[in-house]
Amino acid sequence: MIGNGIVTSAYAVNVTASKLSISADITPEHLRYFCLYWDEIALIDAFPIRCELDKEKELLNKAGILSLKTANNPDWEPDLGYVKWTGGGLYCDPTQQSTMDPFGQQLVKYLQNDHFLLASEKMGELIKKDPTKWTIHQNGSELILPKEHEVEQLTAKMELKNCLPVPRADIPLETILDFKCKRSDELLALDDTLTELYLKITNSNDSNTASNYYVKKLNNAISDLNIVSNEKFGFCNFANFSVSRELSTASVVGGFTFSHFFEDPMFKLGAFIFGGAASSIKVTATKTKEHKDAIGASQLSYLSSITKCGITPS
Repeated sequence: MIGNGIVTSAYAVNVTASKLSISADITPEHLRYFCLYWDEIALIDAFPIRCELDKEKELLNKAGILSLKTANNPDWEPDLGYVKWTGGGLYCDPTQQSTMDPFGQQLVKYLQNDHFLLASEKMGELIKKDPTKWTIHQNGSELILPKEHEVEQLTAKMELKNCLPVPRADIPLETILDFKCKRSDELLALDDTLTELYLKITNSNDSNTASNYYVKKLNNAISDLNIVSNEKFGFCNFANFSVSRELSTASVVGGFTFSHFFEDPMFKLGAFIFGGAASSIKVTATKTKEHKDAIGASQLSYLSSITKCGITPS
């Protein structure tokens, strides 16, 4: 998180048999979440759809925090033009391609065949260039990858519920950046404790003992962060999020993964969050889809989702 970067598609694409749609995915709340917990944000687009930076993204771009990576689309024909993505939504019916103009046909082809491939290739380039830096943020309920970039991996999945404060959309980005500078100790403590907890649980033969100590540390780190964020931002929304990490051989004992050590893998962190929302952490072993270039590259291989406690689901 702190000292690392988050990479995601600049827009959300949904593909069904009868409808292709594309819409803005970086809401003001998501942007503030990324800005608070990561030091770099990389957005990926590709022709024929270009992402135009709005005022807030332009501010982060000039500060060296946000960058726009355009993937090379060899099938794009420049003379057909392109869409400048500034919000709203685009919808296409793939069953009506015969009646579309050349640009419409190209747009359908891009959404059906090229979007996820080009985005995944660009993500892979970033990961290979700096393996310990980048975390992938997925769109929707699962990580969508083309087969050539997808690996099914046994992973430890850690889910936090109602834990991380997220500034409201009306909080200026300058205020968040100032907070990051002045409260770096609390943010670093949270980041370090999350990593320590994850590594101890996934590599310890005595997972319950390891978890008890580090869950208490995580409780304290989140509580401290909530106190100082409340002082700076007032009432905050809270994010659920989950991360996964490939299981090491040290986490396998007698043919059983670490999850067998837990009778109940849900740890209550206490109702310390302002507003009385209950919070918890859950650790499980599961098979997940991973980007092939993330395997072995990062302690926390990807951020699987941001779900709601006041934040619009991705």
